[in-house]
Amino acid sequence: MVSARLTRSLNSCATVNACRPVRVSTHSRSKSGAASACALRATADSNLLNLARNLGLVTGAAAMGAVFAHAAGASDITAAPPAAVAAGLQVTFMAAAALIVVALAIGIASRVLRA
Repeated sequence: MVSARLTRSLNSCATVNACRPVRVSTHSRSKSGAASACALRATADSNLLNLARNLGLVTGAAAMGAVFAHAAGASDITAAPPAAVAAGLQVTFMAAAALIVVALAIGIASRVLRA
């Protein structure tokens, strides 16, 4: 019963029209991403680059969650006081800012060493 109702709602005209902007924006995003990385995709290392990006994204998200949980100091974050949640967010954003500064320093240093 539920799956039939879900199928009907997904096939309805209103749902298709509501999803159209999402499809268009996703399609255009993939085209711009492909255009900006065109030179990299031509090489054999593009798969390794994509793997490194995905691993970095997943690892970074998990690490930031761990930093937040540790900084909040609550075993159950849903029962944590607002001050602990605020402290966890502050430490998490400070860690993210520090990582950005380190990445910028590495990028600037590599350009200076190349020149």
